[in-house]
Amino acid sequence: METNTVWVLDDNPMFISFYQAQLGRDYEVIPFSNLDNLVQTLRRGAPSPQLLITEMILPDGNILDVLKNESLKRMFNFPIMVVTEVDDTSLLRHSYREGAEEVLIKPVAACELTIKVERLMRRDHNLFQKWSMLQEMVQRIDINELTQKESLIVCLFVKSKNRIVSRDAIRESIWGDTAVQSKTVDVHIHNLRKKILRYGLKIESIGNGEWQLVEGALSLSN
Repeated sequence: METNTVWVLDDNPMFISFYQAQLGRDYEVIPFSNLDNLVQTLRRGAPSPQLLITEMILPDGNILDVLKNESLKRMFNFPIMVVTEVDDTSLLRHSYREGAEEVLIKPVAACELTIKVERLMRRDHNLFQKWSMLQEMVQRIDINELTQKESLIVCLFVKSKNRIVSRDAIRESIWGDTAVQSKTVDVHIHNLRKKILRYGLKIESIGNGEWQLVEGALSLSN
């Protein structure tokens, strides 16, 4: 059976050892100590990992700045888990907006790391089928602009009665048994709301922790 690969980007050998100890029995863990080495490895055409776990700020740059670069971002065609010491809502928004699938706040608990990695590894391999359904039912949305979780949230709206979903329904559908704060869901909704507005769709809060996907005025802004 093929072993899934996890790339770990961190300049601190202690954290590299932590990730190897926690994940090494189930995954092939390949460490990187700086951004440049990782980017050069991708440019050489190395097989992509199933997951990248990366410190947000490294001596040679910020992973979020790398993901802003369109030519570089195309190479990161795999889930990214960002690790940071800062527990801040705006930073969470920024991380998810730039493409992070998960954000871990230090100190990282071993059990949280294990569960979140397992969930990302079990991500639905039939995601493209779900995306096809989205294209059929909400044809105006360019799904290439959405993160995986944003796509799944839109899918949940589409499948739900009257296109109404609750915060708890999103949390259960996307994260399952993993403990996720309400603000994490709110950050995803905030980012998704901005992206789909240009397609004439709106996500409206209807109270009691529920949102509805509705027709809205077409935004002409870029």
